[in-house]
Formats: sequence, C-alpha cells, structure tokens
Amino acid sequence: MKHLHKLRGSKALLNTLRRKAISSVLYDTALGLLNHLDLTNLLKKIVIEATQLIKTEHGYYNLVEIDQNQMIRKVGVGVYQNDVNRLMRLDQGLVQHTIESKKISIIDDYSTWNNRLNDPFFDKIHTEMQVPIKIGSNIVGVLGLSFTEPHRRFTQNDVAVFQQFATIASMTIYNAILYRTAQLENEERKKIQENLLQVTDAMQDIVGKLNPQGIIEYLTPSCEKLTGYSLNQLIGTCYFDFIYPADFEKAKTSFYSFLATNEQRRVCYRYVHASGEVRWLESLREKVGENGTSVGIVFSARDVTDRIEAEQEATALEATYQAIFSSVNDGIIIYDVETLSVIEANQKACDIFGLAKDQLLHTKLQNFGTGEIPYTQTEALTLFQKAIQGETPLFDWKLKNHHGNYLNLEVSLKHIMLGGKWCMLTVIRDISEREYAKEKIYRLANFDILTKLPNRTLFNDRLQIALAHAKRNGEQLAVLFLDLDRFKTINDSLGHQAGDNVLQEVAERLQLCIRDEDTACRMSADEFIIILTDIEKSSNITKIIARLTATLSMPFIVDDHELRITASIGISLYPHNGHTPEVLVKHAELAMYHGKENGRNNYQFFTESLNEVATERLSLENSLRLAIERNEFVLYYQPQIDIKTNKLIGVEALIRWNHPQNGLISPAKFIPVAEDTGLIIPIGEWVLREICQQHFKWLEFGLPPIQIAVNVSAIQFQEKYFLSTLQGILRSYNMNPAYLELELTEGILMRDADTATGELHSLKELGVKLSIDDFGTGYSSLQYLSQFPIDKLKIDQTFVRAMSTHASSLAIVESIVSLAEKLHIKVIAEGVENNEELEILQKCGCTEIQGYYFSKPLPADQFFEWYYARL
Repeated sequence: MKHLHKLRGSKALLNTLRRKAISSVLYDTALGLLNHLDLTNLLKKIVIEATQLIKTEHGYYNLVEIDQNQMIRKVGVGVYQNDVNRLMRLDQGLVQHTIESKKISIIDDYSTWNNRLNDPFFDKIHTEMQVPIKIGSNIVGVLGLSFTEPHRRFTQNDVAVFQQFATIASMTIYNAILYRTAQLENEERKKIQENLLQVTDAMQDIVGKLNPQGIIEYLTPSCEKLTGYSLNQLIGTCYFDFIYPADFEKAKTSFYSFLATNEQRRVCYRYVHASGEVRWLESLREKVGENGTSVGIVFSARDVTDRIEAEQEATALEATYQAIFSSVNDGIIIYDVETLSVIEANQKACDIFGLAKDQLLHTKLQNFGTGEIPYTQTEALTLFQKAIQGETPLFDWKLKNHHGNYLNLEVSLKHIMLGGKWCMLTVIRDISEREYAKEKIYRLANFDILTKLPNRTLFNDRLQIALAHAKRNGEQLAVLFLDLDRFKTINDSLGHQAGDNVLQEVAERLQLCIRDEDTACRMSADEFIIILTDIEKSSNITKIIARLTATLSMPFIVDDHELRITASIGISLYPHNGHTPEVLVKHAELAMYHGKENGRNNYQFFTESLNEVATERLSLENSLRLAIERNEFVLYYQPQIDIKTNKLIGVEALIRWNHPQNGLISPAKFIPVAEDTGLIIPIGEWVLREICQQHFKWLEFGLPPIQIAVNVSAIQFQEKYFLSTLQGILRSYNMNPAYLELELTEGILMRDADTATGELHSLKELGVKLSIDDFGTGYSSLQYLSQFPIDKLKIDQTFVRAMSTHASSLAIVESIVSLAEKLHIKVIAEGVENNEELEILQKCGCTEIQGYYFSKPLPADQFFEWYYARL
C-alpha cells in the first residue's frame, strides 16, 4: 500500500518519549483523564486532548462492535462534529487495516488512496491517522485525527505521541468502564436491596433464621401480621415456645433431625397465635453451614390454616361422598367415554347388575341393555352422544342382569370432567317396584277391584275410541246398560260376601258372552255396561242379549245356596240415539229403567218417548227443589171418624204441591222423586212444622185438641237425626206429642226389624202415637208385630174396596181386626167410600173409619168449616 506506512523504529520513538516535556504533558494528561469517570464525557475529553497534543482541529472516536462488523461515531470535533452517529462497516476504508493490524494506520493523502470511500464527506479530509483502543486484547474503539490542509503530514513524533496517548486513553476508558460497571452493580445491588426490603415488607410469608438451638435470629416484618407478635417479642426467643403443645415433641425431633440429616425440608405444624387461636404454619427450610459445620437454619413459612381446614373439609367431604356413593340407593356407574368401559361403580350398581365390583369394572356399554329393541347398544350410544352434546337425558331402560332377571330402570346421563378426563356419569334406579306400583295404580284407577272389569273411567276412554272408530268407518255401535234385578235382597239376606261372589261370577259370564273387540265394564254396585262395536243390524244385538240373559239365568251356587239372577237391560245405538258417550249412556240407562218398570228381566231399546219422560222427571225434580223455598206445598186434612159415636177422632195430614203452572200435583207423582233425590228430608220436616202450627191455630179458633196423623217416609225414618229433629220441632211449638201420630209402612219396619224396634220404642218414649199404614200389603212377622210398640193398624184401602166382591179380602180384614183386638191395638180402615163398605166394617168390628164417605181431604180452612158444620 503506497500511502500506508507501518511504524518501525521503536528506538526512535522511545528516545522521543524520553523527552522530559512530552512525558510531563502525557503524565498530566493521564491524570486529568483518570479523573473523568463518566464515559461519554471522557470520550469527548480524549478526542479534544488528542487534537491538542497533535495540534489539529479534527478528531473523532468510533465505538467498534466486532461481532456486528460495524462501528458508530460517538464523538467528533472539527469536520467530524456533524458526523456523529455515522454507522460504518469494519471491512472497508481505513478501519479495516486498523482492525486487522491492531496498530496505528495512516493515510497521507486521501485524494490518491485507492480504497477511499465514495462519500463527499471524505473530500474534506487530506491526511488521517487512526489508532485502535484496546482493553486487553479486544478492540473496543478507534481514535482518529485528521488534517484538512494539503501541506500537513503526521510526523514520527506525532505518531509516537499518539501511540502513547492511545495507551493512556485505553487505560482511562477501561477505568471509566470499570467505574461505570461498579456503579451499575452498586445501583443494581442497591435496587435489589430496596426491592428485597419492599418484598419482605409486603410479603405474607415469613423469612427467618434460627440458630442450631432454635433461637430466632432474624425474621421479616411479615411475622407481626402472621403471628400477632412484634419482632421484639420474637427475636431472641426459641421458636419451640410458639408451637402448639400437641405438636411440640414432633416439631423438636424434626428440627434436630433435619440439622443432622438434611431430610424433611418441608414441615407443617400448629402454632399458637398471639390471640390464642391455634393456626397451621408450613415451612420450607435449608441448613446454613460454614466450613462444613451447620450454623443454623434459614426458612420461609406461611400460614396454611385455610388450606389445611379446606383439606380437612375436603377429606371429610370425600369421606361423606364415599359413604354416600357406597350407600346411596341409586346405582352409580362412571364410564370412560373413549373406551365405553366402566371405570367406577358403587355397590348398588353391582347389586343391580348382579356382579361383583371387579367384574362390573370389566364390562362395557354393550352390556347395558337387553339387546331387544329399543334397549340396544345403538340406542345407548345415541343417548350417550346426546349427553356429550350437553343434554341431560333421563329415560326408562330395561336391563337383563347377570342372574337373567329383567329389571325396569330409570337412567340419567351427565357428561362430566373427572380427574382431568371426560367421563359419563350414569345414575340408574331400579323402578321395577315403581313400575309394578304404576301398573297397580293404573289398574286401581281403571279397573274394578272386585270384578277386574274396566271401571267407569276406562269405559269412557274406550267408548270415546270406539265412537271415533265407528264415525270414521260409518259403523253402528251399541251401549248396553245392565242392572241386576233385586240384587239387594242377596246382600240383605246372605251378606255382602255372598253378593260379591255373585258379582264376580256375573262379570265372568258377561265376558264369555261378548266378542274380544267388545268391552264389559262395572259401573256401580249391581250395574254393568257393555260396548258392542261394529253392529251391522239390531238382530245381532238381540242375539248377544239372548246369550247374556240365558247365561245369567243359570243358577249361581254361593255357600250351598242356589241363586237365580235376572237382569234388566237398556240399549242405545250410535248414531241413532246419540253421538257422545254421555248421551248414549244416559239413553241406555233410561231404557233400562223402563225395562224395570215393565216387570224386570227384559230388555228395552231407547226411544224418544223415554227421553221425554226423563225430561219431565228432571223438570219435576228441579221444580221440587224450589218448591220449599217458594212455599208451594200445602197440607190437606182428611177426617177420621169413630162410627160408634159418629165423632171426630183425628185427621190425617196429606201433602199437596200447588205448582204455579201445573196446579195441584198429587204426592203419588212427586214423593217418589223427592225420595230418590233426598228432598224428602226437608219436605218431611216442613210437614211436621206445619202440623204443629196448624194444631195451635185450631186451638186458638176454639177447636178441641185434634190428633193429627202423618205418613213418614222410609228415608225420613232411617235418617240419623230424625228423632232429635222431631224432638226439636215439638219443643219449639210446645205441642203435646200425644196429638201426633206417625204412620209407617210394613216395608219400613221389616227392612231391619231389630233396628226399627229400637227406633219405635224411642219414639214411643217421646210420647207420639205410632201406627202401621197399609197393613196387610207387606209381610209383617207376627213375632215382630208383638214387639213393636204400635198404637194402631191401618187397613189398606185395596182390601176395603174388595171386601164385597172377594171373600179373601174380607177374610184379611176380619183377621186384621181380630189380630189387633188380641194385641190390644186399635184398627182403622181407610178409603171407605160408601155405606156398604161401612156396614161390612161394622160387622167385622172395625169402628174407626177414614174415607170419602165422610169427607175428602180438605184444606185447613175448609176443615174448620166442615168441623163446625157437623156440630
């Protein structure tokens, strides 16, 4: 390189350096530079000092980054003043030679140098000298000086001084770097200490040191908040003093064992808080040693009371869970959703499957079911998939267990995360008993317990279905309403068990007479109803009815008794007699009652005329309910005469209904309706009150006390509070009971003769008179008749009217009069309408007469007139 000179002749340089003036300057310069510890200012000072030593205005310092193959101008003076922060490569220009040679490099004339950089900036520079700045063997920068004047060159003395100055610069730069490093380290250390203090002040955990005897030598301030004790109370004390007594020996043994073996670094003990509360402290400890000898323990500790209590609670919960899991009455199975294998199960699940737990844990989902549709593996997989998608399926399932038994199960599925793994929680409940109970409840709700036939509820459902089918297919349907004739007699005479046996056999016989598609039901005590579907013509119905009547007419053998049963049957047809279950049943029932009225043991088809009768009866019933409120009833009184004296001995009160539209209605028409509906009770009470009122009115009008007879209905007589009601009425009107005569029929008394006897004696004790009405038409027992406290027998008018033409009727009348005489009972004949009947009765010895011969029944005011007209 033509313009590049290598420095040679160190001897001349040494001679130059020995010059006293130069040495003095360099010495002073070095001292001055060493006092500059700030690197940035130092670099500026170095460049300035260098330019002054060499007597040039232009100089620079470039920071070298060898690993990046670049340098950056950090300081510049003169022409370099505005070139600071220039970034240059190390593999070009003058610096390349400087870096490679690690020595001073000089260019005497930039304008003729071949490696001159193509940058207008370098046109200003004529001569340049550059020296590497080294720390150790590493080049960390280059120091450069330049002349811009063409006539100036760097002398050997300049080079020698510059080299010496570079050495001094390297030393001062290194010194500044060391100072800066130390300063940074000190600042970092101080910062770390400050941070550590902040951390220890803020930290919840305790950091401390114990000596080998357990004496506390150091603690962080956090101990005050954690233990409740101040640092002064803790430093210098033995940490064993704060251990909970129950853990003292264990903690002490562990401490000395750790000093000896360095084992069990983490420990957890209870300690006593300053408040007296016992809390848990967990410590992590390390031994501190010098020259192989233990000088104590450093530790960090934290209050873990909440965690320990949570763990204890979790343990308790786990124990509870296990107890529940094991003892719960539902089976619990947990499946792995990937393998579809059982990974956990409780004892109840094992019992349901009939397997031991280890056997059940080897089963898969395909074992869950019977294999029969819909209880298949495919269906189970579908339900599993629904659960995986977020649903919670709840469904019924049928299982065949290991013992071969079929079980009805209720199953619920829940997709859960268990131990970091997705599983299927399967809860199974054996509902076999519930299904049995459900079936039993269904049968109780829909079938008659006694006969096992469908009841009214199921009948209505089946009739609805049958009607829909008949309507859809244009078919005819029949409803048969069947009532057993006089079935009550069997219950009364043989007992209810015998009656139940008959009903069960009737049900069996009915089912034998109908087709599979027909339905026989029990509606009430002795009422049955049959649905006949797909009826082509009425003759088909009559054939079935013929079979029914023939089957029922066959003897029933009950407890060695041979019984014969008949039935009255009513028939209604769809679509002729109705389109709804209610209408068809009502019409069939009307037809059945019509059959009973026509002598029983027959069948009747519904006709519109029957509906008219029923409608009339319903209208009568509705009006009857309002009659009491509207005071539409009135009493008529028919005189009773002693034919020996021709004097009045009493009257019979007879009720009439003065209907606002229909006028007077005979009791023969409305009394049966009143008895059927229970209205006879309030009507009967009204009659008794009216009799008492009328009795006193007559007394006020000057009539003598008159005995009033009134007929008592069977329902009224059997009513629980009849006696007390009668007592209350008599008491409220202060009427002498002797002037009230109660007439009862033989049928009432003989229905339950023993009970009737007690009731009659109670009435007799009350003071009223008692008579048997329509005597001779029933079947009175002479034994009971002698026990009844009867005052009078009343001969029925049918015998009275037939006396003159039928010897048997006359004989009955004579017998009744003779019987009454022997029993010391009075006798009266009713319905006497002519003198012939009167004379016959006189001959028979009957002296008390009632009938049209003397007077028809009269309203109270007319009776008053009649009475005074006879005086």
